Amino acid sequence: MKNPFELIREIEYNNLETSRKNFQTNISNIESFIIWIVSFAITGIGLMISNLEKLKLAISYENVKCVLVFFVCTLIFGIFNRYSIFRFLILSQRIENYVKLSLSNSDFPEINPNKLPNDINFSELIDKFKLDYDLDYSNHFEVYEKLNSTEKIKAINDLKARYYEVGEFLHKTYNEGLENVRNIYKEAYGISESKSRKIFYMKQSKISKNFNLWKCFVDLSFIFSCLSFIIAILILVIGTFYN
Repeated sequence: MKNPFELIREIEYNNLETSRKNFQTNISNIESFIIWIVSFAITGIGLMISNLEKLKLAISYENVKCVLVFFVCTLIFGIFNRYSIFRFLILSQRIENYVKLSLSNSDFPEINPNKLPNDINFSELIDKFKLDYDLDYSNHFEVYEKLNSTEKIKAINDLKARYYEVGEFLHKTYNEGLENVRNIYKEAYGISESKSRKIFYMKQSKISKNFNLWKCFVDLSFIFSCLSFIIAILILVIGTFYN
């Protein structure tokens, strides 16, 4: 039976795909709605400009200008909304990959091991190999017990050196793996070396900050685009009846 900690992580990990689909659906709905509003705004601008003289007979010229201004605002905020969604989706993918990696049950070895205590004994050192690197050095213990005091000190120092060597090797292969993935993305998206490094090695805290910033831009541009369109329609309708 799994403990509650593992169960919570497993449940959340299994729900990631459902959350991703819901997220994509919501984004698609926002995009579709913005396209609809922007299309009406463009149509409205075109019709008003082509029928400006006739329109001034129905409503005042000041109202016509206001309607045009709000339609243009609708268009600008709508375009910015699409761009914000684009940037937001790129960062959301980075967030999703981070969460997926953090919640997965992959047995990832320690790549930045802490400095070993000076007074660590042989048994504790063997446990560190198992815990940090999943390496079983327990067979060395029987040999160690047969050594004299001087040989035991040397054996511990040799094993410490081995511990650090393994850590350096894993750290090196970890960086090589990151570089391999970065180069794949660089070639796939056709971006420059410097830009790919800047994006791929961006700190998670900065990714999260930018993610929340562009999320705010998506929300605000959507709200302002909708409000501008509604205000333009209201001015047009009210101006027609109370001219």
